[in-house]
Amino acid sequence: MSAVLLRVHEVSKRFQENGVLAVDRASLQVDAGEIRAIVGENGAGKTTLMQIIAGTLSADAGVVSIGGQRLEPGDAAGARALGVVMSYQHPRVDRSLTVLENLFLGEEPRRLGLLFDRRRARARLRAIAPDLPDRMLNARLGRLSSGQVRMVSIAAALLRMPPERPGLLILDEPTEATTPDEADRVFEIIRSSASAGHAVIFITHRLPEVGRAAHTVTVLRGGRSVGTYRADLDTAALSSAMVGEPKAEERPASVPTAKRPHEGVPRLRLAGLTVERSGRRLLSAVTLSVRTGEIVGLTGIRENGIEAMEGLLAGKLAPTSGTFELDGRTVNDLSPSALRSLGLRYVPTDRLLRGASVESSVSENLIALKRRHLQRAGMLDSTNVAHFASSLQASYGIDAALHLPLWQLSGGNIQKVILSRELEGDPRLLVICEPSWGLDFRTRGLIVERIRAAAHRGAAVILISTDIDEVVELADRVLVLFDAEVIGEFDRPRSSRRDIGQAMAGVVSAGEPRAC
Repeated sequence: MSAVLLRVHEVSKRFQENGVLAVDRASLQVDAGEIRAIVGENGAGKTTLMQIIAGTLSADAGVVSIGGQRLEPGDAAGARALGVVMSYQHPRVDRSLTVLENLFLGEEPRRLGLLFDRRRARARLRAIAPDLPDRMLNARLGRLSSGQVRMVSIAAALLRMPPERPGLLILDEPTEATTPDEADRVFEIIRSSASAGHAVIFITHRLPEVGRAAHTVTVLRGGRSVGTYRADLDTAALSSAMVGEPKAEERPASVPTAKRPHEGVPRLRLAGLTVERSGRRLLSAVTLSVRTGEIVGLTGIRENGIEAMEGLLAGKLAPTSGTFELDGRTVNDLSPSALRSLGLRYVPTDRLLRGASVESSVSENLIALKRRHLQRAGMLDSTNVAHFASSLQASYGIDAALHLPLWQLSGGNIQKVILSRELEGDPRLLVICEPSWGLDFRTRGLIVERIRAAAHRGAAVILISTDIDEVVELADRVLVLFDAEVIGEFDRPRSSRRDIGQAMAGVVSAGEPRAC
């Protein structure tokens, strides 16, 4: 029988700046060698509780002990000394440094007591990640995809695990932003860490992941731990435990979901579009049109053109050849701000780097596209601002005070701020990337309805996602990118899920076109 590694007893945490009781007498017990999933709606207290265990937040009450030793509140160094290591939902990295420098940041092996000993660092790294190529280790982190940054963060956590005794590895949304192959690697890491005797806790919003990797699952609701179950509990029962019985006023208003007739006019048109940078072809002869009222999904394994399509549609990449038209106007060389003035609304993959000002308040982020409309006599009108921001807060269930800086919010609430800002009103072209990252299933359902509602109002919608299920559920057509080309188009995505998955790997089924 395994020894208890982690005990959490009646822990509470209230944030004084907004009065929110984030964790309310939560209790938890995890054995060495156990894999525990933590689930709950946005704002349920999952990340806050994990940060208390890791010592990066101080609890107001309760006890946390590791291996029988009590952890003093807010003692991150003490938690590390007891073997607690956490990989955060938003990785704490320096994008100006190389991957190798980030992996050992703050714990660099030294040569002559001064210089970063890269040879020793690589030798240590080979023990946990023998397949990482030198070209990736030498790359600046800012050049990596979001999924690759997440994998670097997890590798950095593994380097800090105690080698000769059980430790506790905490992973907050570890598969967010990852490709299917990267997600498989995450689960291999989780299972390998548990086999080595460590306890592993991972937070997830993707309920199928619970049965895939965990032994047990704990449900948090309203800051409380409401139950711990075997991981093979079916997702319907698990979701019921997460939400309880919602009050009538909490249920989102229904939006018609019937398939829309696509009789609208073409709004977006790409013709023979190619993008090249530094001698490398990022997109090759892409042809695509999207009509008003239509949702077109773009999917593929990352580094095969998905990032370039996002950059092109957002105005951050100019085509080398071909034509990019919006409402019949050629916009090849327009800036992001110029495209926005023509009706583009954009939810980026990297929500913190491109999608938000994390030092600004929730309210300031919500009104970013409406500042001119909220002015009176050339000045922002505080009454108009408060009314507008409060209406979005209520409509999208943003669980945070409007005056707080955005960085204090959970990942799910940050995503809701960005989504509400971009979906508000009547966008002409909506480019939305990985919309469900960090969202619980109920909020995800609300966002799906709002995207469909935007299409019903006449927006042309492009959904960029590496999640096959997401594009299959939402899109009227799905295009798959592979090796910088559109390798297949699927007009009946629900019946073509298997073929879409194969196309992502470069396999085109018989009878399917290679390009649209």
